[in-house]
Amino acid sequence: MSIEAKLLHLQAIQNLLAQYRYLYCVDLEATCDEVEEWESPRPLEVVPDQMETIEIGLVVIDLETLEVVDEFQRFVRPQINPILSDFCKTLTSIQQADVDNANTYAEVGQELGAFISRYPAAAWASWGDYDARQLERDAGLAACPSLLSGLPHFNVRKWHKGLYDDKPKSLKLTVESLGLVWRALIIEVSTMRGMWPRSSRKCWVSNEPGLGPEDAIAHHRRSRQNEPFTDDLRC
Repeated sequence: MSIEAKLLHLQAIQNLLAQYRYLYCVDLEATCDEVEEWESPRPLEVVPDQMETIEIGLVVIDLETLEVVDEFQRFVRPQINPILSDFCKTLTSIQQADVDNANTYAEVGQELGAFISRYPAAAWASWGDYDARQLERDAGLAACPSLLSGLPHFNVRKWHKGLYDDKPKSLKLTVESLGLVWRALIIEVSTMRGMWPRSSRKCWVSNEPGLGPEDAIAHHRRSRQNEPFTDDLRC
């Protein structure tokens, strides 16, 4: 992809964000199960349609300063499959006691609603569409409104695909390829703060002109007065 095409894509992202003051960067963990290669065949303890969120991590980025201004983390008690599979505990590092002592999805939703009310004019972003789909699945299973319902969602993996020539990897591999340190849940504080500006930061590291961090910040602020650039950059 040419530098000009990348600049246009970056402009499109900035124009999408121009109407918002805050961006919530979100990462979820959910109940799950998988039959390992070394296991004998067995029924899954959790089928995909019954996966439930068991942890939500969120940081608030002020798009004027590109600084993290707050964070929110809660474990969530699953209702359909309250006992975590061994696979899930190994994959997520979440233990049974973490969810046993947690509130339900609906209760956490009330806590989150009170939290984000302090940061209006906001949208939220995640690496891929999974998190948005999972929250909708949770809402259907719990018969309550979805967490972050009504807020626009942006797929950062799609943004990444439009800015880099390589195919998007997992979030962990992408973080490491940008020279950032993966620190499990600390990603909400350290890595996901760069979820939007890290696009420009990577181009800067690659010595591509016009896309340095300072230029990106200034460009973002100017773009708040620009007309939206039409492109399919949402989830």
